[in-house]
Amino acid sequence: MRRSAARTHEGHEGVSLARQLLLWVLVPQLVLWLVAGLATYKFASGYANYAVDASLLQASRSLARQLKPIGNGLLIDFPRAAQDVLEADPADKLLYMVSSPPGQFILGNLSLPAPDADVFGETGREIEFNQPYFYDGTMPIGDGVSGAAATDQPVRLLALYLRFGGDAGDSQTMLVQVARSTTNREVLVRRILVDMLLPMSSLVVLMTLIVWFGIRAGLSP
Repeated sequence: MRRSAARTHEGHEGVSLARQLLLWVLVPQLVLWLVAGLATYKFASGYANYAVDASLLQASRSLARQLKPIGNGLLIDFPRAAQDVLEADPADKLLYMVSSPPGQFILGNLSLPAPDADVFGETGREIEFNQPYFYDGTMPIGDGVSGAAATDQPVRLLALYLRFGGDAGDSQTMLVQVARSTTNREVLVRRILVDMLLPMSSLVVLMTLIVWFGIRAGLSP
């Protein structure tokens, strides 16, 4: 009876020691898993932003080529077919607006938010023409006519300032803005994050099982 009780006591001590060792091994793995998850989200968000910004830049350049100076005015050669191409995807519609600062609307979606002082960084910094400015904003969606309440939708925007004419006094300044909803960007980030974290999680579980059986085998009499 004494030998049996002693063996049982030693067995409990072995299990307790195994759990302590497993805890010391498992905690750093969980910390590394969290750090890897945050790094993966950061990289995925950066790649998604890069893809969205590249599409906005291409669309803004294409739209800017449709503005042609004629005498003292401008010709906007933007047929309906070209507009349909930009708005082809209903789930991720490309929004655009052409205006003449300070706020003379010409073409497109009037609800696009204009770039503020924060977009240009330092206060008093002059606008650089033909230089794309990327920024985030919100625009209202929905209306009271259809019964849907108006909400603010986050969007990613690009502002491109253009100058037409040689002399500063006779030149005309145009602002081309294009925008996309950030919904698809967040969906893409989540998909990348899930695709990366699932194999990492499986690897952590597998390593934990291997360590647990190794500890039990090493501590067994």
